[in-house]
Amino acid sequence: MIGFNMIKNKKEILSKVNLGKRSIILIAVFLGIIIILIGCFVFLYEKKCNTEACFKKEFNTCKKAVLFREDNDAIWIYRILSKDSDSSCKIEVSLVRIKDGRAENEILNGKKMICSVFGFNALSPESDLSRCSGELKEKMQELMIQKMHDYLITNCGKINSEFNNIP
Repeated sequence: MIGFNMIKNKKEILSKVNLGKRSIILIAVFLGIIIILIGCFVFLYEKKCNTEACFKKEFNTCKKAVLFREDNDAIWIYRILSKDSDSSCKIEVSLVRIKDGRAENEILNGKKMICSVFGFNALSPESDLSRCSGELKEKMQELMIQKMHDYLITNCGKINSEFNNIP
């Protein structure tokens, strides 16, 4: 009888130990999930700004934020990505849609570029293309070159006569 009771006690002890191991594993999995969620929130969260003032405030510290801006010519999305090495912020500029304009400008719709921007250009990073890279920049430059080419071809005779009048 004593042997049977000892076996029964061992089974109870082992079942309690297994229950303890299961609890520890469940707690570890739960903590792991919480850590992953916190990490996702910290690294992926971006503030959605409804005003330019809000965006500039986030820009001053290069905190992740997004601004949807609509003007007379186009609809833009500005997204602060991170701090750049030279004390500027990296901003993703997306041209959602050109409202009115010539047909050749339609190639810009939906294109993006990344710009390194200093504080004074927070809301118009597209104004200094030398600090940008990406498909939107390339297409904008192509359009500028095409417009200059068209202007020169159209006004070639006028320009030539002006050169002839130089003493």
